Amino acid sequence: MLSACSNTLERGIELERLGLDGGADDVVGCSADGGCVPLGGTTPGCDGCVDDPCQVATCDGLSCTRRDRADGTTCPAGICVAGTCVTRRCGDGYPEPGPTPPREPCDDGNAVSGDGCSVTCEPETLTIEDGAAARVPPAVAIDARGEALVVWVAEIPGDDAREIRAQRLGARGNPAGLEVAITRVAGLGSDIEVEAAGREAGWAVAWSAPGADRDGLGVRFAYVSESGAVSPRRNVRSPALPVAGTATRTGATVVRSIFA
Repeated sequence: MLSACSNTLERGIELERLGLDGGADDVVGCSADGGCVPLGGTTPGCDGCVDDPCQVATCDGLSCTRRDRADGTTCPAGICVAGTCVTRRCGDGYPEPGPTPPREPCDDGNAVSGDGCSVTCEPETLTIEDGAAARVPPAVAIDARGEALVVWVAEIPGDDAREIRAQRLGARGNPAGLEVAITRVAGLGSDIEVEAAGREAGWAVAWSAPGADRDGLGVRFAYVSESGAVSPRRNVRSPALPVAGTATRTGATVVRSIFA
């Protein structure tokens, strides 16, 4: 905690430098190195630095930092969601825990059905890709932010190839952005498998595809960022791979084991 500067002359100089008039609302304190810093009042960096119903404001003497109150905190218009006071209802983005108001199994922040959470806040089956691609089990991973990536294999009509695609889902389960094309794999056989793992922000995706690399394992990987950007594809033996595993096994077994 900073205390008031003890040197009256120094305090007067600092008040002038900081553009303060020395009134009762102006507070100047001493920094760790003995200098003077403003602590609020009419300090330019902290003007208006006060709490509001859905945010807590903190002034360090030079700038104002705001932190969102927990979702579901009551506010004049209803409840706080992501730092904003909103009307309390299905579609406000806050899944009610119940019993009053009644529990909501989901709430994705909109009043639209067909996106995984219905207009009445009931879970829906979200079909991302329909058709023969269902022969290859999809992979799902959640990153540290609570956002998910669904990865699947889609057949390309009229082409002897398949494409590994992905769809990002927000923390509330609603689709985020467009589908992402990760890579194209030649051939329509069933000898392909995909796995995914969450990172701090984003995901890693690995897949088996015979002949896809130069060491005979047929295992490659790529990163998908939180914005949906896909990194260059790498062989599983690349030193950039940030997960434990071994390249002494073959095929889909490696895809599973590198994320173990």
